[in-house]
Amino acid sequence: MSATIDAAPEADLREPRPDWLLEVADLAKHFPIGGGLLGGLAGSVRAVDGVSFQIARGETLALVGESGCGKSTTGRLVMRLLEPTAGSVRYDGQDIASLPKSRMKDYRKQLQIIFQDPYSSLDPRMSVGRIVGEGLAIHHIGQRGADRRARVEQLLEQVGLSADDVDRFPHQFSGGQRQRISIARALATDPELIVCDEPVSALDVSVQAQIINLLKDLQRERGLSYLFVSHDLNVVRYIADRVCVMYLGEIVESAPTEELFADPVHPYTKGLLDAIPQFDAVRKVSERAGLRGEIADPSNMPTGCRFHPRCPHATPECSVVEPQLTEISPSHSVAACPCFSSTLVAEPTA
Repeated sequence: MSATIDAAPEADLREPRPDWLLEVADLAKHFPIGGGLLGGLAGSVRAVDGVSFQIARGETLALVGESGCGKSTTGRLVMRLLEPTAGSVRYDGQDIASLPKSRMKDYRKQLQIIFQDPYSSLDPRMSVGRIVGEGLAIHHIGQRGADRRARVEQLLEQVGLSADDVDRFPHQFSGGQRQRISIARALATDPELIVCDEPVSALDVSVQAQIINLLKDLQRERGLSYLFVSHDLNVVRYIADRVCVMYLGEIVESAPTEELFADPVHPYTKGLLDAIPQFDAVRKVSERAGLRGEIADPSNMPTGCRFHPRCPHATPECSVVEPQLTEISPSHSVAACPCFSSTLVAEPTA
């Protein structure tokens, strides 16, 4: 990134580990495919297929993987913008995946989302004041009129905009400024957790650094937790405390960020890291192994290990045995495929 990124603070070593703010267990979303015999179902797209993870208070967990792996769908399931096919989503101990819609209002106040495209996520017919203040009105925060306007102006200033922008419209702002408006909208209800769905991928590289630094500053000031969905591993390495690597609807590896980057285990994780552009002194991209082939069709999953058609180490056994997520060290888990599981030494858990 051409813009300067602030130096990351020293790691916060918290013992014992705090209670989880968000717990996702065996979450699944299967989209039916029509066109079967007599108008029945022809199959289903298994976009998310048994995902489990947790997020602590004040923590950033990143979901990474190629397009089509199910990471954005997972974020929408957590927000309950989509109804899950199976599994549970527990927020502060409450299973919200089974809550009736009439009881979702309080939950939505505590969990907000920042969408990928700042150009389509803001209503062009609404002023910035109405966009940012909409959550205040829905949740009856503050009094109508001058009080809510003052709150909106304060939020705009917190994200690096001006209070004078309150009466302007989205088309009058750049992409980076629009994303700041989206962040202000997400902050309006004073949430505890924000789903960041590729929040910088549509922005110029120089602006990306500014937005990432803003998110980190807000996290420190407000004690926010983030579920950060991204395919940009450089951004993830800077902002995330832990990383879950997804492939075809499943998590294949999960570890603290620096451990994952320093010592990846799953062949897919290694391929993703190898695909990060590396530049030498004359600014040429160095040749690395990367990933071969294309991600499989989620409506026709490979048998056994889902990565085996693309894996350079695949054996015949890989197409038969379905790997299970196994803890190989504290806080580091991997879907142990037959082609490399014999090299893993699992440590007993407490």
